[in-house]
Amino acid sequence: MSFINYEIVSDLADKRVIKSRKAIFKSLVHLLAEKPVDRISVSELCTLASISRNTFYSQFKSVRSAFESMEVHIIISYLKMLFENNILSYGTFHPAGFILYTDKLRNDYRKGFDAIYHEVHNTSFFRQLGIQVELMGESFYKNSERGPDNFPGHYISALIFSITGLMNMYFDWIDNGEIVSVQDLASLAEELLTDSLSKLVNNRPEW
Repeated sequence: MSFINYEIVSDLADKRVIKSRKAIFKSLVHLLAEKPVDRISVSELCTLASISRNTFYSQFKSVRSAFESMEVHIIISYLKMLFENNILSYGTFHPAGFILYTDKLRNDYRKGFDAIYHEVHNTSFFRQLGIQVELMGESFYKNSERGPDNFPGHYISALIFSITGLMNMYFDWIDNGEIVSVQDLASLAEELLTDSLSKLVNNRPEW
């Protein structure tokens, strides 16, 4: 999944670590297209990535832990792109845009997406997504012009629910054979969630 921005999503100061991590993740995606993560050995991953076992173990305990780290890198990069494309920010969330942009990324990185999709279904992806959305919500909290005293207490919970819920909807749409168009799916998402987060942000009593 080459859209990962390692410099932004990691606190890795050592460029050699960033380089080896890129090689590990790229090789892991390649191998996942052929077999499940638990059938990939450290040796074959290192051989494909052209790194030593010592280099691998200096960063990860196992292939599974490398996959989980890659998953977090992907989620953070994904959320940053939502923010940069004005789909998600404090006080702003566009459910239809979320679905359409997610589908665009899937198609832009289709080979990598297809390789990891099955594993994502069987790992802690949604828990990690919730954690990273919570961290993003907290950053909105800290940077809010309204100040902490006026920040709606349920906003972060609603943000987590909205993002993870829509991602579940998108995955279900894929699993069910995309029986409606992605535009129809986006319209449904918009209808279900329009104004919900903005009501929280503005402290509207009807929420």
